[in-house]
Amino acid sequence: MPGITNPAEPFFKDGVWGWDGSDWQKAGIFLNYSDRYAVNLGQVGVAGGLYSATSGAVPAGKVYVINSVSMNNQTGARGAAVVHFRVAGLYATVAFTLAPLQYEPTVWNGAVALKQGDFIQVQQLATVAGDTIIACGLGYIVELT
Repeated sequence: MPGITNPAEPFFKDGVWGWDGSDWQKAGIFLNYSDRYAVNLGQVGVAGGLYSATSGAVPAGKVYVINSVSMNNQTGARGAAVVHFRVAGLYATVAFTLAPLQYEPTVWNGAVALKQGDFIQVQQLATVAGDTIIACGLGYIVELT
């Protein structure tokens, strides 16, 4: 393998590098990694009816790379569970369970980049007052420079 082969060399400082098959390249997706991203979208003791929760919108100067969103009802079997991303003003449904059982998770795993104004939304239809919803989004934050 030609090129830089020793990670202790100064070429590797200030970033993550990877072999692209012909040369060492700086890994752009990690270039401005800032922190982990974790948002709680659940609630104890919901009001009943349609449960809907959104993450905060992504602020200016950042990109949130989301890798997983999950939700489940800890109290009982209820109506449909849905995971959406709001991207560029449009809702994209990425996970749907028609009639989840108690504790049955609705899960999305992948990678989506959310930029300023975008957010995650989870919903469950026909909840009962007092239900406990466990839901979260996980990923990492990239600082734009």
